[in-house]
Amino acid sequence: MADAPATPPSIATNLRVGVKPPPVADSHSRTPRPLLANIYLHYGLDLWAERWRQREAAGDMIIVRYADDVVAGFEHEEDARRFLEAMRARIEAFSLSLHPDKTRVIEFGRFAAANREQRGQGKPETFKFLGFTFSPSSAASPAPESSSSSGRAGATACGQSSWK
Repeated sequence: MADAPATPPSIATNLRVGVKPPPVADSHSRTPRPLLANIYLHYGLDLWAERWRQREAAGDMIIVRYADDVVAGFEHEEDARRFLEAMRARIEAFSLSLHPDKTRVIEFGRFAAANREQRGQGKPETFKFLGFTFSPSSAASPAPESSSSSGRAGATACGQSSWK
């Protein structure tokens, strides 16, 4: 680790206890706040979510976070609902909150359109993440059912957090 660069003075200043961060500049790139927020969320959310996946999830789970936007995908809807409640409590423990209009559990995946049509619920919901709108593909035909593919649709817990 001798090749590791020294901590930039602006970040070192913010990391010292009792030192007030410099005022916000006109651009995020001029202050260390996005970096510090990423460090905070790495320990507050990312590592916790990985432990939750290992200990609590009954099926597959994937989580993608970019800055304060989070999308988590689950094989089982019950996992998605339990994770959302646990994540809400975890975030609140850090005096943060999830955006109420952007945080929800939706059915998503290659079987979502067929499952919703079968239940008479209309088109599958979409969600936005990093400026892109995601929707289940209705063009892809489902694979034949087998012992490893039971035709179940994955549930996706979509969360974009509002960090206050």
